[in-house]
Amino acid sequence: MLGCGVGGGEPLGVLARAKVNTLEKLRWQDDSGALFGGIADKAFVLAAVLTLTFVGEIPWWEGLLVMLRDVVVGAIALRCASVRAWAAFHHMRPRWSGKVTTFVAFFWFLSLFPAFAAPVRFPLFVLAAASSVWAAVDYLAQFVRLRPDHHGHRPPARPGP
Repeated sequence: MLGCGVGGGEPLGVLARAKVNTLEKLRWQDDSGALFGGIADKAFVLAAVLTLTFVGEIPWWEGLLVMLRDVVVGAIALRCASVRAWAAFHHMRPRWSGKVTTFVAFFWFLSLFPAFAAPVRFPLFVLAAASSVWAAVDYLAQFVRLRPDHHGHRPPARPGP
């Protein structure tokens, strides 16, 4: 698994297995599942980036680029919390851009460890960073589109994937 045989990388493998096992056992497929699945994705990416930065596998700026989607979603959540508008956050749905970002970032993380994966590290980083920027813009656009107007009316949410 992720981090096998790499000093300091073992927490990534444990976290990845815990996320998959928990979500499979609970079979979260409703609104709570979407919320907790998204939180688990963001916790995984944060833990992976912090671990990889701490052990010197990646520079901080690469981690920040790959985490851009998570930073934007976190900022949206903080904004909703600060104005006590959790309903606005509740209407946001998982997006394909976010799923692609998680998928590509996971493979970028995997490419950092085995020596044979060195040729694909940079292309995977570029894909992970680009998909993270795409997802950040997509989630921000969704949030802006779903904001209530000055009468408190909200447009209908488009379904996610």
